[in-house]
Amino acid sequence: MITNIYIGNELIAKFMGYKNGDEVNVETSSERCEPIKTWAKYHAEWNWLMPVVKKILNEMPVSGISISEIKEGVLEVNIRYTWTQVVNYIESYNTQTYKKMALTSEEILRGNELIALFDGWEFINDAPEAYPQGYYMQDGCGIFEPNEFIYHNTWEWLMPIVQKLENLPDCAGFHITESHVYANYKNEDDSSLFYEAIYYKSHSKLRVSGDLVNSNIFDSDLTKIECVWKMVVLVVEWYNKVYNK
Repeated sequence: MITNIYIGNELIAKFMGYKNGDEVNVETSSERCEPIKTWAKYHAEWNWLMPVVKKILNEMPVSGISISEIKEGVLEVNIRYTWTQVVNYIESYNTQTYKKMALTSEEILRGNELIALFDGWEFINDAPEAYPQGYYMQDGCGIFEPNEFIYHNTWEWLMPIVQKLENLPDCAGFHITESHVYANYKNEDDSSLFYEAIYYKSHSKLRVSGDLVNSNIFDSDLTKIECVWKMVVLVVEWYNKVYNK
């Protein structure tokens, strides 16, 4: 638990978007240039702390990390207690919710098989000597073994599935751009899935939430097509669970 005001304020400042090197104090003359931790007042002034509280409550709630103590501090108008709980939350947020994600071979195999079934392929296991892992068939497409599907790295395979998902009646929002993929699904029983990925040259950032998946934010090494593939797998999983496929 962080109790040092300087360290806590620096943690909050970074959470709010300040980066290393942002040292200009807007409340002093331009001649002073000190690290934000030396002049930030998150611990002492509500007009500093409340934007942080609002960000946590409205934008960044994550399952498994309690926010009740933050609400309690605000209701009791106890700024030091609230500050402490905000710092505790951000510590947990930084260590628990940001997980480095990369696709494993097992995940790719399982995900591609899941997509294949959604795509109309039939799994058959009637020739264990020739096909010990079984095989898939679809009219006009021949036989594919489980490890031969390439939805995860070929747009020609993946985009027809994306189009199917986009046309599902439960689709409440869906788009793919050069740097962003977004999908939002919700059915009549209020079962929902939200997926968002922002991809950069060196990495990507994913946000996943809904009542059938854990709410989490991930830093990842996924490429653009892998981010879209991950979204496809999650939507197909959600669809199968909701409709008992």
